[in-house]
Amino acid sequence: MERILDENQPGDQAGFRKGYSTTDHIYTFNQVIEKSNEYNLPLCVGFIDYEKAFDSVEHFAIFDALRKININGTYVTILENIYRNASARVHIDNLESEPFPIHKGVRQGDPISPKLFTAAIEMIFRKADLEHGLNVDGETLMNLRFADDVALVTKKVENMEEQLNVLNNISLDSGLKMHKGKTKYMNNFESNKDITIKTRKKLRRSKATNIWDKQPI
Repeated sequence: MERILDENQPGDQAGFRKGYSTTDHIYTFNQVIEKSNEYNLPLCVGFIDYEKAFDSVEHFAIFDALRKININGTYVTILENIYRNASARVHIDNLESEPFPIHKGVRQGDPISPKLFTAAIEMIFRKADLEHGLNVDGETLMNLRFADDVALVTKKVENMEEQLNVLNNISLDSGLKMHKGKTKYMNNFESNKDITIKTRKKLRRSKATNIWDKQPI
């Protein structure tokens, strides 16, 4: 099962995988920024952080993802049975609430949980079917990920706005919400364009070194 889960992750995803590291992603971005500035090419990078991601992903989204990548049905059923009967209580001093069901979030401490989460994230990106990216050695770089931390790459602010909204809408269907304080974008050219995601506040411009750093949504 672990093998199939890993085989269905793209090279863009470095989270919880053997042989993958954030070091590779950092190097990639450093090279992209350096070459874009060297050849005066437009670059826009959007940094997405999902709010309480591991606690928010809907269970149905996890199991739907597992079935679509052809995980053995018996394993999926076992996991569904484990999650279906999950419940919790709230303890405050000597008081205890009635048990209530849990319909979202992966189980803490379970070694399979990180891979279940990244399977759900991968299905979100497949549904989003992003179009805009940057050509790097004949391949299109659209995003780099470490679990729920995502960096999108485009050439134009307008394309970044489009892709953020597409991802946001599909992510919400799976229970994931973009964090208002941590989702930002930067570009290496001056632009008066503000990004709006649904009904949230527009991003405001402020100068940060030689890259424009947009304030949180």
